[in-house]
Amino acid sequence: MIQVKIRARMGELGMNQAQLAEITGIRANTVNGLYHDLSDRVSLDHLERICVALKCDLHEILVYTPDVELQRKKRYPKKPE
Repeated sequence: MIQVKIRARMGELGMNQAQLAEITGIRANTVNGLYHDLSDRVSLDHLERICVALKCDLHEILVYTPDVELQRKKRYPKKPE
């Protein structure tokens, strides 16, 4: 699972969603989805703009946690009946 962690970084900087949207030029709805970690997709351009605005590296706002159940399913797929 990949999680978007911009909320914590924004809090450190005292920045709200409207400010991030204004600085980056990213739609407020898109920022809101990322802020609440609800987005399934995000463009590389948006990630770059966010990193610049939040003065951080990508690894600080995207966190990968292995999904054990997904890995198990890939190793042991169901056999056709």
